Amino acid sequence: MVSVRCGTSPDNTLADRERASFVLSEALNWGLVPPTALRDGPHGIGSVQWFVPHDPSENYFTFGDRVQAQAQASRAVRLHHQQRRP
Repeated sequence: MVSVRCGTSPDNTLADRERASFVLSEALNWGLVPPTALRDGPHGIGSVQWFVPHDPSENYFTFGDRVQAQAQASRAVRLHHQQRRP
């Protein structure tokens, strides 16, 4: 069993978590996370994501009411995975 302090993550799990975010977003038909794949690179397993073009003139402060409306409409989702022991 891996013991992890609240607010931290076990080492070497970022790529898996990035991929899981994409899979969950697709399964729930949210379309919020760009396509993400796991790849074996020169430094080990990692994730790659589709590039999403953006408008550099927009940022957190230019969204205004849109951000507030999204925050009120969104719901928190927690994905929990526990290893099953035979």
